[in-house]
Amino acid sequence: MFNPNRWLIPLMLVAITLSISACSSITSSASIRLADNVTKGLLSQDDPDIARLGTPAYLVLIDGFIENDPDDAAMLSAGSELYSAYAGAFVEDNKRSKRLTQKAFDYGRRSLCLQQNNTCGMDRLPHTEFLSVVHTIDKDHISALYSYTMSWIGWIQAHRDNLSAVANLPKAQSALEHVLTLDENFKQGSAHLYLGVLHSLIPPSLGGKPEIAKAYFERALELSEGHNQMVRVLYAEHYARMLFKRNLHDELLKIVLKADPHQPGYTLSNVLAQERAQALLDGADDFF
Repeated sequence: MFNPNRWLIPLMLVAITLSISACSSITSSASIRLADNVTKGLLSQDDPDIARLGTPAYLVLIDGFIENDPDDAAMLSAGSELYSAYAGAFVEDNKRSKRLTQKAFDYGRRSLCLQQNNTCGMDRLPHTEFLSVVHTIDKDHISALYSYTMSWIGWIQAHRDNLSAVANLPKAQSALEHVLTLDENFKQGSAHLYLGVLHSLIPPSLGGKPEIAKAYFERALELSEGHNQMVRVLYAEHYARMLFKRNLHDELLKIVLKADPHQPGYTLSNVLAQERAQALLDGADDFF
C-alpha cells in the first residue's frame, strides 16, 4: 500500500520543464515566449508560496490552449504533468486531489493515444496484455509515455483508499521501467527516483527488495550530478527509514540542508526538499 507521505512533490520540477517543449507546437511566437518565460520563472522560484499561488494561472492557460486545440498531444502532456505536479506538491484536500489527478490522467491518456493509437485504453488491459502494448512504444514517444505514467501514479496515490486503483500500480511501474529502457537519462534520470520510491513501499519482511531501491536512488543522484536534493530526501525518507538506518538517514538530510538550493532547473524542488529534510530530522528521534 502507498505511504501517505507526499512523495510526488519533486514531480513539480519535471512537469514544469516539460512545458517548454510542449509549447513548441503553438504557432504563435508570443505564446511560445510566454510559456518559456513562465516556465523559467517557476523553475527558478525559491519561494514555494509564490509557486503555489501562481501555478493555477498557468494551469488555466494550458487548459485554454487545449480547449483551442484538443488534439495537441504535446500540450496535453504538459497539462497532464503540471496538474499532477500541482496536486502532488500543494493540494492537501483529498477530494480536490482526486479531481485534479483525474484531469491529469485524462490528459495523459489522450496525449499518448493521439500519438500511438494502439495505446488507447491500455490501462484497462490485464497486466500481460498491457506490457505487450507498452513494449511497442519507442523513443519517439517517450515524453508522452512518461507523462501518462506519472499522471497515473499520481492518480493512484490520490485514490489510495480504493484497492482497485492501487492494484494498477504494478502496471504503472512496468511503464516507468520501459521509460528507462528507452532512455535512462530522460528528465535527468527522474524515472530512477520514482522507481526507488516504489521499490521502498514494501518492507523486506513482506518480500520487498530494498537493495533494488537503493540502486535506483544512487543512480538518480548520479544522473542529476547531485544537484537534485529531493533525491536525497526521498532516499532518506523511504529507504533509510524502512531499514532503520539512522546514520544514513541523518547524513543524507544534513547534506540537503547544507546545499545551495539555487541550481539551474532545481531551485524550487530543492527549496521544497530542504523544508521536508528539516521536518524529517526534527521527527527522527520519534521514528528511530
